[in-house]
Amino acid sequence: MSEDHESGHDDDGPPPGTRFMAIFRWLIVLVMAAAAFGSLAYYFDWFQRTESSTSAGKDVYYCPMHPGVQQDHPGECPICSMTLVKKEKGQPPAPEATAAP
Repeated sequence: MSEDHESGHDDDGPPPGTRFMAIFRWLIVLVMAAAAFGSLAYYFDWFQRTESSTSAGKDVYYCPMHPGVQQDHPGECPICSMTLVKKEKGQPPAPEATAAP
C-alpha cells in the first residue's frame, strides 16, 4: 500500500474552499482593475462635461476671487460674498476649485 492510504489521506480532489478562493481572487482582480480605470478616468477627465455642454445658451456667473464658484444666475459668492460677474462668451473656462493645503 502507498503511504497516503496508510495515513488516511484521500487524494480525491482539491481541498475544500479552493474553488471559492479562486473566484474570490478573480473578484479582487476585477475590483482593482475597476479602481485603476476609475482613477485614470478621473485624472484625464474622461467623464467631465465640456464647457459648451454646461453652458448651452445659458449665462454663467462666476466669482472673480474664486473662479471655481459658478452659477447659472446672478448672486453672491458663498465664500467671500462678492457679487458674481457674468462670464463673456469668448472668455476661457475658469479653473476648477481646489482645496487650500
